[in-house]
Amino acid sequence: MGNNIIRLIYVDNRYIKYLFKYDNHVMYNKGQKRPYIGVLFEIKGLKYYAPLSHPKEKYKTMKNDVDFMRIKGGTLGAINFNNMIPVHQSAIIPILVSDVEDVKYKMLLINQIRFFDEHEIEILNKATKLYKSFKKGSIRPCVKERCCNFVYLEKIAKKYNPNFANKSN
Repeated sequence: MGNNIIRLIYVDNRYIKYLFKYDNHVMYNKGQKRPYIGVLFEIKGLKYYAPLSHPKEKYKTMKNDVDFMRIKGGTLGAINFNNMIPVHQSAIIPILVSDVEDVKYKMLLINQIRFFDEHEIEILNKATKLYKSFKKGSIRPCVKERCCNFVYLEKIAKKYNPNFANKSN
């Protein structure tokens, strides 16, 4: 079991929309309800988080890859490392599982957190390896095509100002 440094957060919708303007691989937030897992690693003061996907039947047969990890064989969803993003501190919204009212969703989050605790080192290593491969240009072209441009998003994230974020976007 790891040191339990992995947490679940939501990312402010304004921030997601801001990043999406610069990189269409940033996953939409579903009304600020998409959970993200992190901190996967930190670069230049920016913490990286990866979006989670809810369980889908197709995840049960898909294979883990350098940029994708099934959570408990896909029964609890998946981690999309290819869509991980640097998150500005002002855009982090902690998920308080105890405050989640939907019992089914609450149990999903609890079970996902258990999985993350048990696979923490593997998750952190997978995220770091993908990032380094992307940055070095040693990543397979088919994987690169589905990844966010991590390096470019870091520059954009540094310029984010929550006080001037367009609330109408």
